[in-house]
Amino acid sequence: MPELPEVETNARNLRRYARGKRIVAVTPPPGRRELGGLAPKAFAARVAGHVVEEVTRRGKWILCRLDGGAGLGLHLGMTGKIAAARGDEELPRFTRAVFALDDGARVCFVDSRRFGKLFAAGYAQLLERPEIARVGPDALSEVSVEELARILAASRRTVKEVLLDQTRLSGVGNLYATEALWRAKIHPAKPARALSAAQVRALHRGIRDALKHGLRTYASEDVPEYIEEGAPNPFHAYDRAGEPCHRCKTTLKSMVIGGRTSAFCPACQLRR
Repeated sequence: MPELPEVETNARNLRRYARGKRIVAVTPPPGRRELGGLAPKAFAARVAGHVVEEVTRRGKWILCRLDGGAGLGLHLGMTGKIAAARGDEELPRFTRAVFALDDGARVCFVDSRRFGKLFAAGYAQLLERPEIARVGPDALSEVSVEELARILAASRRTVKEVLLDQTRLSGVGNLYATEALWRAKIHPAKPARALSAAQVRALHRGIRDALKHGLRTYASEDVPEYIEEGAPNPFHAYDRAGEPCHRCKTTLKSMVIGGRTSAFCPACQLRR
């Protein structure tokens, strides 16, 4: 599932494609009869004719502020991404929505699994939607060591479960939680409130380093290819159970926590 680095990469691409441009039409691909839970004409009426003033990210949400107080929200779900097509170029496979811009470009919301979301509404209304309003502080830019310590100390859950809770800390999913814990040498099943001050500092650094590594991985990609789609795995622990630890060569193990599989090193990440 796209997490902070993947969503930020797509947001940057969308900003590059669309900021300052006017949306002249919005259409579904052939055979689709709805957009964002609305009939195509109703969805288009809310955004067509508006200029894209800014594109931002809130956790795993991409938010477009349009002129006239209009807004557009996108959640990439498990496989969503943003792509651009010009002229008569064929639309990417699995295109779910097409936004035609006044410079002739077409911005496509591509989503093979169809778990992504599109919302067209007033921008203020968009920010008030529960799934957006409840998003916690950004894991990369808004959480200090002290704030992370408070978040962890307030929970009786495992540290891995807290990292996955988007209302506590936004942008980190299974991949980057796994990586951050490996970097910090913390067992994923360790109770969050049991972390020492030194471990909290290590985890804060691990989260930031893992996310920055992800951003560098996708920085030059116009259409990011995710690991689940067959892209190379550039990470240390995620999806590497059964392989040697990149740090100590011990075979990585895995366990299920909060419904998600967590790879970890039994030698580096002790449960104490």
